[in-house]
Amino acid sequence: MASTVGTIRNLRSYMNFEGMKKTIITLTAALLLPLPQLFCKIHFKTSNFTYGFEWGYSETIFRYYDYNFITHEGDRLHDTGKGTVFHSNGQFFLKAGYDLTEHFNLSAQAGYEGLYKNNRFYPLSIRGTYLTGKKGKNRYFTFAEAGIGLDNKLADSHNDIYKCGWGLRLPLDCKTDMDIIFALQAGYSHPELTDPDTLEPVNQDKIGSSDAWFVSASVGIAINF
Repeated sequence: MASTVGTIRNLRSYMNFEGMKKTIITLTAALLLPLPQLFCKIHFKTSNFTYGFEWGYSETIFRYYDYNFITHEGDRLHDTGKGTVFHSNGQFFLKAGYDLTEHFNLSAQAGYEGLYKNNRFYPLSIRGTYLTGKKGKNRYFTFAEAGIGLDNKLADSHNDIYKCGWGLRLPLDCKTDMDIIFALQAGYSHPELTDPDTLEPVNQDKIGSSDAWFVSASVGIAINF
């Protein structure tokens, strides 16, 4: 009889211990679960600086050009034209910005990209982005961008860059977003010219003008922190 009573007491003690353990686990989980959301809210309100990288693919679809130079034989050649062209280019940018408001970000970008065949440069640009919705949610955005592109072949020249686009921002966590970007770009450039007599590059002192506009469409992905 005494053994049975002892067993019942031990069973009750074990059940009380298990019940207390479950209560502690439940209370701990209830306290910890809101913490990530709290940290995200604090991050959204206090962290206005942004940075990240972007890469993509662009397709040149239109070209206007005006070339005027003296050939190796001493003849002056003037060539101008416009029309549809197709050429694939790669893009890669690093960027840093600041959220001026919850819906507007101003950023600076630098990287490497191509406009056309044998026409690549290092762009430096400023981008203004307007975003709908709230941080931490799926957001649509539109942007406009302008800047210059430094050419490693022509030290005394540069390209002008104008771009506009739109896209979708997807939150990966409270500190990281991924952008899917579609854009149109116009680039004013000074391409390297080829002498038709020698098939060699034309010397700068023999070039009267080397002006070209390129229009391209692009798609890209960006990661923002």
